Amino acid sequence: MTLSRRRVVLSIEDDEAVRQSLEAALEFSDIQVVSYPEGGAALAWLRTLEDGYLPSLILLDLQIYGGGMDGWRFRQEQLADDRLAHIPTVILSAVSRGEVDRAMMGCAGFLPKPFDLEALLAAIHKSETTIRDAVKTMAAVPAAKRRTGKP
Repeated sequence: MTLSRRRVVLSIEDDEAVRQSLEAALEFSDIQVVSYPEGGAALAWLRTLEDGYLPSLILLDLQIYGGGMDGWRFRQEQLADDRLAHIPTVILSAVSRGEVDRAMMGCAGFLPKPFDLEALLAAIHKSETTIRDAVKTMAAVPAAKRRTGKP
């Protein structure tokens, strides 16, 4: 899959209808979407990308039915990978404790399902600030210190 230099969002959503709606809405808003129905395939894809081509945001469904890696496991794997840990992640879930999960998992946001397009786009645009702040922070801290946490 060839990615352009426009903003790319990774969507991990097992419900095909929701996945297609997300793709259509975001593509209409000039945001390139790469979608996977479960976290394992998405993680494998992320690990093939060069640093300059990583997505600017991950939209993550926590509950994955029908097999595959669920959202909780995906987020654990993402955070354990230095190259992927900085990508802002927004939880999309019908789970009533989504805000608690968001805080516990260190995600940038939470949108309860069903959600509207305006709320989704607001969460994506809010993540742009998160991305800029993360890049500034990373640039200010030497790589060796980021990896070890030591000066």
